[in-house]
Amino acid sequence: MQIGERLLKITSFVNQNAKVADIGTDHAKIPIYLTQKNIISYAIASDKNENPLQFAKENIRRFGVKKNIDIRLGDGLKSLKKGEVDTIIIAGMGGGLITKILSDAPNILKEISQLILQPMSEGNILRSWLMENKFLIEDEVLVKEDGKIYEIISAVHGNMKKLNDAELMFGNIILQNKNELLKERINSEIFKEKRKIIGMEKSQKAMNAKEYNFAKNKLKSLEELLW
Repeated sequence: MQIGERLLKITSFVNQNAKVADIGTDHAKIPIYLTQKNIISYAIASDKNENPLQFAKENIRRFGVKKNIDIRLGDGLKSLKKGEVDTIIIAGMGGGLITKILSDAPNILKEISQLILQPMSEGNILRSWLMENKFLIEDEVLVKEDGKIYEIISAVHGNMKKLNDAELMFGNIILQNKNELLKERINSEIFKEKRKIIGMEKSQKAMNAKEYNFAKNKLKSLEELLW
């Protein structure tokens, strides 16, 4: 099974001999790859839609890994039983949706040793939820694929220090490990904020609103993150 840079980076966080649930598995690429590489002992490929699961079943049969991967139809973590996996992967969804999926299954999360999460947006919401629900972000990275930058978070049970706005948006560990992808992300946010400010400056009423000062302060904070 050939997978792209995004999925490859996600799989790099999985511990040897882990029992994995891939939520929103789509075509089951992650479980198949992890099984082929002898990284995991067992996997559940779960999706709430029947159509992608049909492709997943076909891929699992085609690559000869049927005995190692269970297919489940279910919404979020509702397809899982308590204690049958130790690692949950949720990739390719918004941060808000990921937090809802996690919030809806506290009993499942008690038995989980690792969360590997790849939000498509709202990473700040996801980090805030992890912080408030006593999960510690042990590692996080950026990866670029097809011109888009993705963030991947690995979290375990534990207390995390209170994150500031910049750390919630970009990730504390990512900010510490400065690299060109982070700089590209920051510059992208600066560009968005500048466009917003230019739009506001066309109206005196908008410039007098509190949102204008908020945007100006946010822009300054973003520019201060650059090195």
